[in-house]
Amino acid sequence: MNEEDLDWLVYHHLLDDPCQGVETLAGKTGCSTTEIGESLCRLEKSMLISQDADGCRVLSVPEVLLQCQSRYDPHAPFTIEGGVIRMKKGPD
Repeated sequence: MNEEDLDWLVYHHLLDDPCQGVETLAGKTGCSTTEIGESLCRLEKSMLISQDADGCRVLSVPEVLLQCQSRYDPHAPFTIEGGVIRMKKGPD
């Protein structure tokens, strides 16, 4: 299975049942835990999911928009670090 197809499959498994771990997703997809881990990293880098100790979940549309604005808008008044929204420090 190519990377895009695996990412699509993993994403849809997370939509159906959020907070699944790597082992659970590997069992459902028939892929190795290494492949699932790589897929989850790609999905997180693409700002489609978030990962934490409890598993993974699909980001909502407002969360995706905030992530995109934080990453790509140099004039955004905030940053997102580790899931926490922080106001940027302005000139004093």
